[in-house]
Amino acid sequence: MKNRIVHAKGIDQLAGFTIIELMISIAVTSIILIAVFNLFVSNSLSYNLQQSVSSIQEEGRYASQAISQSVMLAGYSENNFTQPMLRFKGAPGANSISVKRGDPDAAGNSSQAEQYASNGTGANQAFDQIVVLIESGENCTGADAWPTSTPNHWKYFYVNQKRQLICQDSADNKEIITAGVESFQIQYGIDTNLAGEIGYKQPDTYVNTPEADHRVVAIRFALVLKSRDITKAPQQYPANYTLKVLDHTLKNGTGTNAVAFSDGHLRRLFFSTIKLRNSKSGDI
Repeated sequence: MKNRIVHAKGIDQLAGFTIIELMISIAVTSIILIAVFNLFVSNSLSYNLQQSVSSIQEEGRYASQAISQSVMLAGYSENNFTQPMLRFKGAPGANSISVKRGDPDAAGNSSQAEQYASNGTGANQAFDQIVVLIESGENCTGADAWPTSTPNHWKYFYVNQKRQLICQDSADNKEIITAGVESFQIQYGIDTNLAGEIGYKQPDTYVNTPEADHRVVAIRFALVLKSRDITKAPQQYPANYTLKVLDHTLKNGTGTNAVAFSDGHLRRLFFSTIKLRNSKSGDI
């Protein structure tokens, strides 16, 4: 500390900074510290944003690819070209295969209930699910290994209570595809104009849940993922802000059927359409 020699009545005395000088020093130091802190926060948020963008894009692409590849194998068989592709309640042959969920669903429903491709599951009705029927091909671990006790196998995609997208199969595998799922929606392309069409049938309309006599020729799905970390300073979204995910709408806010868009997390919507190609008739 700088000291100053003050002469008073012939006696040398040491004196420190004045109050004004101390206040100025504290003010300058505070400004510098605030600038450094803001720079640190800005760099940290920028780094988190870059990491989250990369991570969420990678996870979204992986999840989309996993679902797409499984759906393209729906109904695959080396011998039976007319076997069902997807498992719907009430559809022909749907009850000949048993599909039991490996854990309670997002609404806490029993894991022992029979599972079918269905629309609007979970507490917020934000999660659809799909059951793909195949004879061979990759299971949920990526291996062509299935029980020999039955020629018919299945892969089941759903969102659990932890908002993880799960792939479960008839080989007793249960794999986490991705986490942070805020919506998983599926629609089915129906061919209603059967006359005069050759080869691949074109979808004339998309429905949420097909009937037993519908000819399903394609599916489309949408997936909304949320970043694990806060990536930016919270931004205010309008109270009436919504995000349309196929037939489902996510509203801004908290509570049932709502998402807190202003929480600073990054979100991405992934969308894909796949044709069903392995069934001769195209029936479900």
